[in-house]
Amino acid sequence: MIFLLTSGILTTLILTLSWFFIRRQGRSDRAPAQSASTILETKESAEKITYWRISGIPEDCDKDKLIDFLRKHDNSLKIDLSDLSLFPGCYSQKQVGVLRTKGIPESFQRIKPEGDYVSISGLSTGGVTIDRNFYNLTPLNRPEGGNSIVDVVAVTGLAGHAFGSWRNRESGKMWLQDFLPNDIKNIRVLTYGYNSNLIGNTVDDTLQDQRSNLFIQLLNVRNTAEVAILTMIIP
Repeated sequence: MIFLLTSGILTTLILTLSWFFIRRQGRSDRAPAQSASTILETKESAEKITYWRISGIPEDCDKDKLIDFLRKHDNSLKIDLSDLSLFPGCYSQKQVGVLRTKGIPESFQRIKPEGDYVSISGLSTGGVTIDRNFYNLTPLNRPEGGNSIVDVVAVTGLAGHAFGSWRNRESGKMWLQDFLPNDIKNIRVLTYGYNSNLIGNTVDDTLQDQRSNLFIQLLNVRNTAEVAILTMIIP
C-alpha cells in the first residue's frame, strides 16, 4: 500500500516493503525483509552487529565530537567514524544518529528492542537518548543541498523492525540508507517504527492505532495545516 501526502510541491511517499523490494530484488546486494527477531536477537545476524538510534544531537555537533562524548560515557566503546551516521532530524533542528557496534556495549546492556532507551546528560539541553527500537520516524539520509522534493517513508510489516528488516544479513548493508538515496536524488528517506511484536495471534496496539499514529507523525514532520491525502492500493 502506498500513501501519498502532498503539501504544495512536496510529496510524501510511503512504501510498504512488499512492492518496492520486488522491484529491486534483481540486485544481489538487496535482501528480502527480515524480522526483528532474526535481525536483532539471533546469533546469525551479520557479525553480531547492533544498530542504535541516537536522538537529540545538537545541529552543530559533528561525528568526532559525538564519538568523544559517547566514549566519555563508556570508555569501553570501540567505534570509529565509519560506524556513525548523522542526519538532519525530522521533528526538530537537532540531528539523529545511527550507530553501529559489534555486540552490545556495556552501558547499552539494558536497552531492549521492545522500547527501552537510555538518556545521557550533556552535549545539549536535555541530553541525548539512545534506543534500538527506531519507533516513529527516523531519517536515513542527508538530501543533497539540504532540500528534498519527495519523502520516502518505509513501513515494515508485522513482527518486523524499522531498521533491521531492511538490512541484508550477509553484507550488513541497509538498503534504505546505503543504496536508495544514491539511486534516486533529491529525496529524504525515513523509516517508520512501531510496536509490531506478535503476541499469540494479536498485536499490542490495533492496526487502527498504528495507522493513526503514522498519520500524526507525518503531519508533525510536514508541520502544515493544508495536507491532501491520497491512498492507492497496489495489487
